[in-house]
Amino acid sequence: MRTPGLVPDSVANPPEDLSEASQGLWQGLATDLVVLGAATEAALLVLADALRLAERADTVARAVAEDGATTNGSTGQLRVHPAIVEERVLRHEVEQKLRGLGLVQPPYTYRVGADGRLKEARRTIEEVLAEQE
Repeated sequence: MRTPGLVPDSVANPPEDLSEASQGLWQGLATDLVVLGAATEAALLVLADALRLAERADTVARAVAEDGATTNGSTGQLRVHPAIVEERVLRHEVEQKLRGLGLVQPPYTYRVGADGRLKEARRTIEEVLAEQE
């Protein structure tokens, strides 16, 4: 358990292997973790991993931008660039990690409709917070 008021020294020092842009994001996101009272060493490791994954997704996105959204398959057929799927997976992992840290809140919830099927009900964060009051 974390002692209130104690913040790991690494909050102010982003990992050196992160790009300059990610180090800038680190400053804001790590500060958000401090405000949330969740700036543990473990949380900072997850944050660093999320930023590394985001950098990898950006690299993949640049490759798709250079190569185009489609490529030729083994028999010459036109197919979706395989890196598009990889980028989607990486970005999903980043979102999951940030959500796990409490830095991202989904703008929707799921509910079961009258027919028993799961339905998406989009709501704003303000609506969710107003409902909790």
